[in-house]
Amino acid sequence: MLMRFFAAATLVMLASCNQEAGPSLERGWAPPGACVFVGNRADSHSCATTGTQLLANPMVYDGRRISVRGWGVVGRDHSDRPVVWLYLTQDAVETTATHSVVVLKGQAVGAIAAYLERQNQSMEPRLLGVTGDFEVFKPDASGSRKRNSVECCRFGMLRNVTMWGP
Repeated sequence: MLMRFFAAATLVMLASCNQEAGPSLERGWAPPGACVFVGNRADSHSCATTGTQLLANPMVYDGRRISVRGWGVVGRDHSDRPVVWLYLTQDAVETTATHSVVVLKGQAVGAIAAYLERQNQSMEPRLLGVTGDFEVFKPDASGSRKRNSVECCRFGMLRNVTMWGP
């Protein structure tokens, strides 16, 4: 009888070892190593990540509040309002690769544009850290992007940018 009990216990333990557990997700959505969660207030936590991580795994961050560093540059839209773009990698800056640029939107964009213009008369990209809600620009059902929009030639957008710094 005791032998049957030990045999059954051993089989149960072996069966439980065969189940593969998926990687544990941080905060219920971030794969291990994808983020360092930052923020002092419960309502303003963000996932601090790198531009390389963002480019490699955009769907992980899509719809999430992130903090990322990149090289900011000021441009003008069709109505001559300032627009700020963030190049995510040094290579993108050097080659002016707009397909890896994130467009910044939010109440802090005017201050960021003024800072970039004031600090840099030659309009060279400047290193910035920004926090906002990331949205990757996805192609439509045909596999293309809208031609006459900011989505056609950019990687994504950071909405609700409220925190930033050099």
